[in-house]
Amino acid sequence: IPQKIVDQRPLSEVPEAEVRREEKLEPFVAESCKVLVVDDNLVNRKVARILLQSYGMRIDDADSGQEAIKLVRETCYDIIFMDHMMPGLDGIETVKIIRTECGENGTAPVIIALTANAMGGVREVFLRNGFQGFLTKPLDRRMLHEALLQWVPQEMRKPSKTWVRSEQQEISKHMEFKDIYIGGIDTDEVAGRYSGCVIEYQELLDLYCLEGKSKLGVLRELHE
Repeated sequence: IPQKIVDQRPLSEVPEAEVRREEKLEPFVAESCKVLVVDDNLVNRKVARILLQSYGMRIDDADSGQEAIKLVRETCYDIIFMDHMMPGLDGIETVKIIRTECGENGTAPVIIALTANAMGGVREVFLRNGFQGFLTKPLDRRMLHEALLQWVPQEMRKPSKTWVRSEQQEISKHMEFKDIYIGGIDTDEVAGRYSGCVIEYQELLDLYCLEGKSKLGVLRELHE
């Protein structure tokens, strides 16, 4: 398909600020919105919680399909973010049970799949199985914001001048990412992409390290 060239400069000559220019997101709060995040990966749940906390939402999380079903029986959520690939019950199996066996609590929520699979046709698979949409992992602030604008009812949303700050953000508001030095990690890039604070980022690194060590043990065992 012929494309019009709007800028003759090679990318290497384009200032980074122009390459990364994006429309600014408009913060809002939805304090009455109840959200459930389901993912067997602790780091993924933590990232999702940090992103959603900035909207002031009420957030629960579950590490398995079985735990998610239990929580849905007890609470009527507005939105459920459901990981696709999980041990035991996967996301599709879990949603089938939620939609058919949890009464109104199971039919009322908007359910959005979280998946690392962005292959063509995957959206149709989710829509046929009780989901309203999907987001690709790793979870991205802009994609999440657009999904929330689509699925959080207008009457629940209140415009805000700033993102809601967590308790850790208040504690660490005088700390900056440039205060951290870790060989091999570009903390300037982290600061540009991460919505949490330095303390929350350190917590994520700790969780990633712990999970990595446990996975190393499994990999060595399987290799042997």
